[in-house]
Amino acid sequence: MSAALDSHACRQLPRPKRALGRFLSALLVLRLEAREVAPLSAGVILLSWLHRPVIEMPLSMVDRAARRRTQIARRLDSVYPF
Repeated sequence: MSAALDSHACRQLPRPKRALGRFLSALLVLRLEAREVAPLSAGVILLSWLHRPVIEMPLSMVDRAARRRTQIARRLDSVYPF
């Protein structure tokens, strides 16, 4: 019976790796929250605008193509109303 209690007690102990991972995650969150917020400046805003994500370029091209498609469809509908 003591062997059964010992195995049950071992299952309740926290896993060291899991506890260490949670501790490191908590430290990273605290570090992020304690970071000092820099005031806004026009230079920083301009730099962030100039370094826009590359995904914006293909999205704008797709948007232009969609607008062109709708223009052509409107023209065709006006010429061929059936």
